Amino acid sequence: MIEMTLAEIAAHVGGKLFNAEDQAGRITISGVETDSRRDVRGMLFVCLRGENFDGHDFAKEVCSKGAVALLADHELPVEAPQIVVPDTLRGLGLLGQLNRRKSHARVVAVTGTCGKTTVKEMTAAILSRMGNTIATKGNFNNSVGVPLTLLTINSDTDYAVIELGASHPGDIAWTVEFAEPEAALINNVGGAHLEGFGGFDGVYRAKSEILDYVFSRDSGKGVVNADSEFYDRWKSDYAGKDLMGFGTENDHADVRAVAIRSQDNGTFAFRLITPQGEGDVRLALPGRHNVANALAAAALSGLAGAGVPDIIEGLEAQRPVPGRLFVEKLGTLTLIDDSYNASFNAVQASLDTLSLLPGYRVFVFGDMGELGQDAPELHARIGVYARGRVDEFWSIGDLAALSARSFGGRVFESREELLDAVRELVNRVPDLTIAAKGSHAMKMGDVADLIRSMKG
Repeated sequence: MIEMTLAEIAAHVGGKLFNAEDQAGRITISGVETDSRRDVRGMLFVCLRGENFDGHDFAKEVCSKGAVALLADHELPVEAPQIVVPDTLRGLGLLGQLNRRKSHARVVAVTGTCGKTTVKEMTAAILSRMGNTIATKGNFNNSVGVPLTLLTINSDTDYAVIELGASHPGDIAWTVEFAEPEAALINNVGGAHLEGFGGFDGVYRAKSEILDYVFSRDSGKGVVNADSEFYDRWKSDYAGKDLMGFGTENDHADVRAVAIRSQDNGTFAFRLITPQGEGDVRLALPGRHNVANALAAAALSGLAGAGVPDIIEGLEAQRPVPGRLFVEKLGTLTLIDDSYNASFNAVQASLDTLSLLPGYRVFVFGDMGELGQDAPELHARIGVYARGRVDEFWSIGDLAALSARSFGGRVFESREELLDAVRELVNRVPDLTIAAKGSHAMKMGDVADLIRSMKG
């Protein structure tokens, strides 16, 4: 965070100062905290309200532990300096915006139904070749995470890559206002959080809030998926705007891949075509869908000034992480740990990757979450999609059972029964390739952990 005074903060967030008297212009803040359990010494503590907590209840505690000042939604009975605003969540967002504005960093933003974390990491890897770069940690992409990420920008930060997530309409409109990106990317529009958006059209409109913002600025630039069914709609809705497309199928895309070919462990190589030039890329991340993710990152980083050599170097430096399509060779067994989460598109990508690998292929699947009324149909379609791609399809959960039945697979009623069957399968089949996939709540990582414990 860039150092700023309490008076400067109060002016930007539209807050009223208490217990500051004439000192607000001399009291400096070099850090912000929202969790009373962490080190708050020298910090401005933001009192957030949640379903099961109220940060205002910890005001006295954090002041005794060294917090310099408070951001609250009403005056509190403590002697520490306070800035009072109507809404501390918005106040936190404005704090992030102020820090972003005080820096010279070039800021780009990423959203999409799936793959946005991978694209964010790829983009950050590219831009880090050009200068000091910060990026959203993990998927800390909500109304709290985005401002806190913006507050990690320092005076020596050259680039910032901000991931914006959404579960409901208006979520992106809220966070993009604080991030103020010069360029923004929509990786795709797919079947995730459909319950909150009311269907695919709702997802399109919610994700497009990021374009509404960047194109409200004179020099704003946008990137969208040229292979998407919504590409023509984007081109129409934002006609005359600086909008570019990326894709593996659309020959008219501004950034595209040709000569795509598979490598070992389900990875791919291709010839990258960009407005800046061309070059050959060999990805270390498995899955053909990561070719599209790489194109997205190439397009976005190109708008921030990256050239082809930096783009290629950054893309090839990316390595898979456990839980996100992570391919492990464990003796004669191959494990695909894709257990972190699951959207419709991501499950298809996992099945595609499994289909490319040798051995007896088994897909172990748990329910996808937050799909609303479309959940039964989408789960059944997964089972159909898996036909011809895998040898066996196993499920746990009421919705995933629809997938297994449409495939002609095996349905498990309990986690214990599933894990016992996995244990027996690993012991029985020597040349086995097994993938574990499901929503975070389904804890499909238990399957991956069991296999590692047996073969590690």
